[in-house]
Amino acid sequence: MPAMMPWEYADKFWPLKTKGANLAGLEVYVTEYKTGGMLTGTDKQVVFEMQRFFKALGGIPNSGVTYDELKHISLPTHGIFMYPAGGILGVANGKGTLQDYRTVFTLFDYWLTMDREGKNPRPWRVKNRYQSAQQFADVHSGVDCNCFVGGYLAECYPGSGFNYSTDIPDFSAKSTPRKSLAEVANNDLVLFNHRHIAIVDEVLEHSADGLRCWVAESRNPADGGPQFNERYLKFNGKGEFHLAASAKDRGELLKGIGKPMGVD
Repeated sequence: MPAMMPWEYADKFWPLKTKGANLAGLEVYVTEYKTGGMLTGTDKQVVFEMQRFFKALGGIPNSGVTYDELKHISLPTHGIFMYPAGGILGVANGKGTLQDYRTVFTLFDYWLTMDREGKNPRPWRVKNRYQSAQQFADVHSGVDCNCFVGGYLAECYPGSGFNYSTDIPDFSAKSTPRKSLAEVANNDLVLFNHRHIAIVDEVLEHSADGLRCWVAESRNPADGGPQFNERYLKFNGKGEFHLAASAKDRGELLKGIGKPMGVD
């Protein structure tokens, strides 16, 4: 059995628990879907300003922050050591490990707190734009579909070769296609025709209407980021799988279902 099921991995984003600026517990809900193609100029600006804040603070003696020549941020009081500043953009890009999200939300909360206390060495006033790390998450972060699936596989099967940055074609190339509903099992990948990916959380039952299961994924903004739902898988006998929200729906045509190699 894996360390967790896909639904449990999705639950870790609701909320994502980390440390706040005052070392008290910080809980941030990651409810959005995000890809690099969705990055806006505002996303890039806030990331750039946060990087420059830590660079400026790192240049002040006894500030408690270091920022080395390779652009690594260290905030020892919060257990952050040598964190690459580029990781902040990764979280705004929808790509990162659970720890990346925790670290970036802590860094933002620290930035906001220092600004409120008048200790921001940069002229960009974050407190005039954001009220909390949650607002930053709602506006500037999210989870890509392949980041979600790859992140889960990396957490539970570290030797599988999958991770949060694995692209959808690579998932397909490194999976064994299923040829019938009888072959579908927990942790199988569900590949959509329109470059989306999900993962079978648990097979519940087979029936005349198809296969009832739980499916975990990160869906588009209208549907709310990381999540899991009951779904029906159907097979028309001609090599075509469909995914439906109910037993009565014909469902959406899939590119296929595959067992990811190295995941047992």
